[in-house]
Amino acid sequence: MLLSLQKTNMKDKRIKIFTIIGLIAIITLQSIWLCSAYIQFSKSIYKDSNEILRKSLNRESSIRFEKTPKGTEVVGAPIKESNEIRPEIVYINEALQKLGFELSLTDVDSIASNFLQATDVESTIVICLMNPKTEEILNKSKNDLDIHSLGIIKTDIIPIRTDLSQGVQMILINPYYTIIKRMGLLLIATVILMIFIIGCIIYQIKIIAKQNKITQI
Repeated sequence: MLLSLQKTNMKDKRIKIFTIIGLIAIITLQSIWLCSAYIQFSKSIYKDSNEILRKSLNRESSIRFEKTPKGTEVVGAPIKESNEIRPEIVYINEALQKLGFELSLTDVDSIASNFLQATDVESTIVICLMNPKTEEILNKSKNDLDIHSLGIIKTDIIPIRTDLSQGVQMILINPYYTIIKRMGLLLIATVILMIFIIGCIIYQIKIIAKQNKITQI
């Protein structure tokens, strides 16, 4: 009888160990899955933000060009340049600056904010004039916001000078609410699954406890 009880206890311990290992494995897999989804959504916002910044710079340069005297011509990128490829906005911006029409970070900020709203991304943005070589911030569209916090996403620096001495970067401050909102269904599914699994484990433990009592009797 004593030997039978010992065997039963050993079996129960093994079941509990395997149950705990299984639970840890499921939690680990779910965590990896959520992290992967989070990274993918972050990359999607990063990609969209780069495209928005390019469109905003082009739109802002068009607004400046409309202010030039009638008949003014602005030459874009030359057909052949050196091995370094520069975007057309570089040559357009320099031509407009020579005419006295400087880049407006405030206008780029306003245009980019409108584009961003169309993508359902909820975030405050800051447009920064940068030194691409040192990544030093030369000017900002909003001076009252902290752009050095952890909750930010930075776009690439788009050059606006042929000598690459200046570029423009857009910084999204705390866009993670949007990411979490996009992951809503995944989070809900994960919570439901975890509640179901934990409920099954608790039920299993109760059954094992009852079986132990019956065996002892």
